Amino acid sequence: MSAIDTLAQKYRALRCNHIANHLPEVLAQAEANELSYLELADRLIALEIEGRARNSVAMNLKTVSYTHLRAHETALRISYAV
Repeated sequence: MSAIDTLAQKYRALRCNHIANHLPEVLAQAEANELSYLELADRLIALEIEGRARNSVAMNLKTVSYTHLRAHETALRISYAV
């Protein structure tokens, strides 16, 4: 197992899956652009924050859709009962 794979596994253990999934690309970009450690850390954290925000929006949309569907089904049951 490579050092990058080991590091990605550690990020997964911390539940930083977005960092873990994109670690090889981000490290390659950091090396190519000669980023400082601070800039690399900032990019990794920004990647995790953006990924979590996207997941949160997707989950909220599913919840809203489900809630709307359940409300519609309830309204139908009430209208059929009357």
